[in-house]
Amino acid sequence: MINILIVDDDQKKIDQISSIICRYDEIPPRNTQVCKCIVDAKRALKDTHFDLVVLDIQLPAHKGEDPIQTGGMDLLREIHSRSIYIKPTSIIGLTAYKDTIEQASKLFQDRMWNIVHYNPIDTSWSNRLAIKLEYLIESSQAIDKQASYDYDLAIITALTSPEFNSVLKLTDWTDLPVDGDCTRYITGEFRAEDKKLKVVAACAPQMGMPATAVATTKLISHFHPKYVSMVGITAGVKGAVNLGDIVVADPSWDWGSGKLKATNEGSVFSPDPLPERLEPAIKTMLKDASLDQSMIQNVWNSWQGNKPDIQPTVHVGPCASGACVVADESAVDEIKGHSRKLIGIEMEAYGLMHAASHAIGNRPMAFSMKSVCDFADESKSDNMQAFASYMSAELLKRIALKYI
Repeated sequence: MINILIVDDDQKKIDQISSIICRYDEIPPRNTQVCKCIVDAKRALKDTHFDLVVLDIQLPAHKGEDPIQTGGMDLLREIHSRSIYIKPTSIIGLTAYKDTIEQASKLFQDRMWNIVHYNPIDTSWSNRLAIKLEYLIESSQAIDKQASYDYDLAIITALTSPEFNSVLKLTDWTDLPVDGDCTRYITGEFRAEDKKLKVVAACAPQMGMPATAVATTKLISHFHPKYVSMVGITAGVKGAVNLGDIVVADPSWDWGSGKLKATNEGSVFSPDPLPERLEPAIKTMLKDASLDQSMIQNVWNSWQGNKPDIQPTVHVGPCASGACVVADESAVDEIKGHSRKLIGIEMEAYGLMHAASHAIGNRPMAFSMKSVCDFADESKSDNMQAFASYMSAELLKRIALKYI
C-alpha cells in the first residue's frame, strides 16, 4: 500500500501531479492526499505515514493566505527536526520558480532529497516523478512478498455473552489450543462465492483496555493476522447516534488519561489524550461500507428479536475508552469536553488500537466497530445488547467479504 501526500496550493499543478499518479493502478485515488497549506500538511504528517511527499516550496501557512516564500523549506526542516511527525519515506520538492530552486537546493541536498523544476508544458519533471512512483511500487511489491500474514482477519470481543456468542454463529469454528496459553482460540473461514477469508477469534478474559491490549497482542503474536477487529456493544452519545448504529472509533483515546490537580475549588482533571487513528485504507473501506445501505438493511432485517425501529447506520468518529462502565449523563458531558464530535463511549477500543500499532513485525490494521446498545445514562439497560452484538458481528463478516 502506497500513500502519497501532495502539499501545494496551485490547483492546476495539483491536477497534473494527480493525473500522473492515477496512471498507476497500484496507487488507488484514496491513497493520495492533498494539503494546500502548511497547517493541514502538519496535521496529515502527524496522522499518516506517507511513502512520498511532493512538496511545493512557496506555501501559505493557512488556506486562503498568501504563500510564504520559504514555507515548504520551513516545513521540511520541521519534519526532520521534530519527533511528532511520522517521517515520510521520500520527499520531492517541486517548484515553478527557478530562483527558489537555487535557494532551496542545499537544504534538499543536505537531506538527500531531490528538488525539481516544474514547467506545465515540459515533461521532464513528470518523467522524473513517474520514475520515482515506479520505484516505490516495485519496492512495495517486494515488501508485500516478504510479509507473512497467516490469517486474513482476527476478531476479539470483551464479553463471552452476548458478544463472543454472536461471533460463534458466524461460521463453523474449530478450537485451536496454543501451548502455555489458557485463552480459547477458534479458527474458521468466511466464504462468499469465489472469496474465502481465513479467520481467528478470541474473547478477552475481562472487559477493559488492559485485558484487550494483552489479548490483541497474543492474537497478533500467535496468528499474524492482516486485520484485527473488535466487535460487540458500546454506549453511544445521544443526539449523535441512534440505538443499533455501528460506531467505528477514529480516533480512539483513554478518557482517563491526564492530570488531576488540586485547586481552591477542589480537584480539577486536565485531560491529556494520546489518540490512536485508523489507517487511511481502513477508514476509506469503512466509509464505503457505511454507504452500502442494502448490506446494512439485510443484516438489520435478518435479526428476528427485539431491535430498533430505524435501520442502523455506520458512523466513523471519535470514541473514548475508559476503565469503568458509564451510566451518568453528566459524565458523558464531561467526556464530550475532550472531543466535541464524540459519538461513542466504551472500555476497550483504545487498548486494541494501541496494541496493534505497537506490534512487532508485520503490524495488522486494526479497527473497532461496535453497535450502540444504550446512551450511558441513567436509563441504561441490557435490552439491546443481543441485537447490538449480532449487528456488529454479522456486519463485520459481510464487510470483510466484500471489502477486504
